[in-house]
Order: sequence, then structure tokens, then C-alpha cells
Amino acid sequence: MGNYGRVLVTGGTGFIGGRLVEALAERGAHIRVTTSDVRNSSRLAGLPVELVQANLLDHAALADAVKGCDVVFHLAYKFGGTEQDQQKANVEGTRALAEAFLKNSGRRFVHISSVAAYGSPRDGDLREDTPPNPTEDPYSNTKLKIESLLRDLHQTRRLPVAIVQPTIVYGPFGSTWTTRLLEQIRSSRIVLPSGGAGLCNAVYVDDVVAASMLTVEGDASVGEAFLISGSSPTTWREFYSAYERMVGKQAILDLDDQQISDEEEFERRSNSIYARLRRKLARSLWKQVPPKFGLPLYLPDPGTRALYAARTIVRIDKARNKLGYRPAFDLDHGMALTREWAQRANLLSV
Repeated sequence: MGNYGRVLVTGGTGFIGGRLVEALAERGAHIRVTTSDVRNSSRLAGLPVELVQANLLDHAALADAVKGCDVVFHLAYKFGGTEQDQQKANVEGTRALAEAFLKNSGRRFVHISSVAAYGSPRDGDLREDTPPNPTEDPYSNTKLKIESLLRDLHQTRRLPVAIVQPTIVYGPFGSTWTTRLLEQIRSSRIVLPSGGAGLCNAVYVDDVVAASMLTVEGDASVGEAFLISGSSPTTWREFYSAYERMVGKQAILDLDDQQISDEEEFERRSNSIYARLRRKLARSLWKQVPPKFGLPLYLPDPGTRALYAARTIVRIDKARNKLGYRPAFDLDHGMALTREWAQRANLLSV
């Protein structure tokens, strides 16, 4: 158990950040949390945290928040707008936070990045020394620029930074890979490219939190990036099927790639009036026909389809060897805990 001292968590009211704050509180850390909107802090109620209002565009507030902190876990990210807007907010906000941290002479600056920093998905092994693939995704490009900034500050200013790169993070309070998928299954028919045979490098949120905390335990993490995933990938079909079992509903359609293309062409050719009528009819038939035939069709966008089709194997050897990271949750265990939370949150009713 590490001696964390005073800790700042940016984005501590979010999915991963909220779980990190809970884990730090269990270890007796003195925790300060920044949030852009205090109304989002209900999850932290009852925890011994100092809550301060600050966002990535308010550099003075960030500088105030970091004062007196030994460790920073930086998870805040501002979405929305153009890629230029995202980079202005997130890259420059991170720069301001890191500069203030350097003036404060803190011990460790941990940035929670993403596997998205490696760009477009590719088949085969993915390691920390794999060059990024070109992509037009603003989030991926912004994450890559943030990482480049922090590496430069490590080399030129000795910023004691560690970069954590989680993969497909799921679990209680998760949005992108938990509640969004549950909503898809409840309300749609789902088409997965390649029959769902692409590889899903899923990781339960507690494993990401554990790995992030390990970067503070010793000096082996300084100046390094670490891919964080589960012990081995599953398939996207298996990942979605776990949510199907939670809801008690089969939503995945078995269509080959040609049939998917035909469906996409139909969607493109459908005029707006007909498309609205089709969706309205689907909703009205909810109780009368099997869901497979009466619900709108979810077709992944091109970027998501590329992710779902790729057979990427994320290697976590570096995190194992340098951090001592050992994933504690396989898919069955992680999904069982996710189901318990989803039931309490009333997210499983069709």
C-alpha cells in the first residue's frame, strides 16, 4: 500500500475517476477532486474528499487545485467541438496542469490516456513501442498530442510522469462500453461486422484503477507508458452476449458483410419521411412482434466497425514486468459485478 500523501484527481466525478477516488479513500489518501460541474458529484457523497470547481479551460483554477498535492491523477477530458477545439482545451489544459505541478515539485503525475492514442485499429500485437496509425478521429489525435506533450516535459523538465493507456473499459457507472451497449440491446437489433469475431480487449474498471495506483508505488513508471487490458482478449460477440444475458434478450443479428452493406445502402436511400415512419412503426410493434423484427437496426459507424473487425491483441507484458500489474477480473467476474450494479440502477428492464 503506497503512501500517496495529498492527491489531486481531475475528472474524479467520472467513470474511472470516481472508482479511483473510492479506492484512494479506502487507502486513507487525502483527496482533492476537480469538477467542471458540482452537480455531477453525487457519487462522491460521503467520501472524505475536497471538491473544487475547475475545468481545463481555466488554467488559474487548475494551478490553484494542484497546490500542495504530491500526486496528480489526470483524467479530465473536454469533449465536443472540432478537433482544434478539443486540442485547445485538453492539450493546453494538460500543459497548464503539468506546469503548475512542476512548480509545486510533486512526486508523480499520472495521466490516464487511452489505447485510442495508437490511432486506427490494426491486426496483430499492439505494444507500447507500436507506432500510431493515422486516423481522423479527434479523440485519438488529441490523446496522442497530450502524450507527446507529457513525454517532452519529462525529457526537458524532468516531469515525473506515468501514462496509463486503458483499452475497452467496462463496469459500474461506465458509459461508452456499459450503459450505451445495454441501451443498444434494449432498443435495437445489432449488427456486428465479421459476425462479431473481431477481438475485444476488454478490461474491468477496477483493474485500470489498480494499474494507475501502481504507477505511484515506485520509480519504474516514470517517463513510461503502459497499456492496460485484461489477461486476454475476448470477441466482440462474447462481449455483447454478456450484456444480452443481463437484459435477457437476443439483439445480435447474424448478417454477413454483404448483407450489412445492403442494409447500409437501404438506410442511405431511405428518405427522411419514410425513415421516420419506419422507426415509428418499429416502436408501435414493440409489444406485437419479436424484437428481432420490430426494432431499429444498429449499424456501427465506420470507425466503430473498424474497431469491431480488427483482430488486435493488446500486450500487457510491460505493465506486468515494470509495475507488477496482474488483472484480477476476467470477463465473467467483471460482468457479474456489472450486472449487480445494473440491476440496482434499473438498467436491465426492456
